[in-house]
Amino acid sequence: MAADRAFALDSAGRGAEAWSEVWAESGMFYGDGAAPLIGPVDAARGVAGIVDDLRWEPTASAVLWPDTLGYTVGCWWMAPDTPEGSACRQRYLTVWQRIDDEWKVALDLSLPEYDDDDEAARDFDFWLGDWTLEQKIWSGDGDEFESYKARNRVRAIGGIGALVEHFEGNVRFFWLGMQEPARVRGVSIRVYDSDAGVWRIFWMDSLDPKFGPPFTGTFSGGVGNFLLTERPDGIPPGRIRFEPRSDGTVDWQLAVRTAAGESWQPLWFIRFRRGEGG
Repeated sequence: MAADRAFALDSAGRGAEAWSEVWAESGMFYGDGAAPLIGPVDAARGVAGIVDDLRWEPTASAVLWPDTLGYTVGCWWMAPDTPEGSACRQRYLTVWQRIDDEWKVALDLSLPEYDDDDEAARDFDFWLGDWTLEQKIWSGDGDEFESYKARNRVRAIGGIGALVEHFEGNVRFFWLGMQEPARVRGVSIRVYDSDAGVWRIFWMDSLDPKFGPPFTGTFSGGVGNFLLTERPDGIPPGRIRFEPRSDGTVDWQLAVRTAAGESWQPLWFIRFRRGEGG
């Protein structure tokens, strides 16, 4: 909260220069468009035309990883207007990461407006709560999958249409060159884009502590499919699939498109069961 308030004050006084100093090198800024601006220079350029009138105030915060990662949510507006209490309709989420003893912006984006009539903004409500995870991770050898335990908890952020997931468990991802299992922490931020009618899923873990491009998609027929097509050369598109089941469990799958492009190769299965564990 203190870092966010200091940033708001500094921005009002020094404009875009303040943005360039607080942004992480891999920090992502989602402005009016679907494509993010990445890094200090682009973030500063992105607000150059409005920064003199841009104002905001954080209203809540939470820790994601102790002393390392957290977020603030709040209200933003354009001066000289001033929001009054519940009149704030323009809200934001900023994820802060501690780098070299300074809090830097790792992700910044708008939150959807409250709209009880937009059912799609509640697509992930089934996932709220605490979960025990039964994982099956592809070994890279034929049809062999390795079993690992994990846990996570999912909470709403600032109302409907935004959630945060805390993951902790043992994994071994052969595609990252892991020779032995390791305990990993992860966090996902997922936000509903009411204008585009899609969800965006951002992921960061302790193996590679920065956000990458989001998986984007929707639910249809009770199943959620989310694609990641923005990949480096040689890395195939990825897909995340969610399927809530009638017994209260949830099935999740991460897959990549095969070389022929005709099917998907599963890499990671998870069955979510209610309750803490892992």
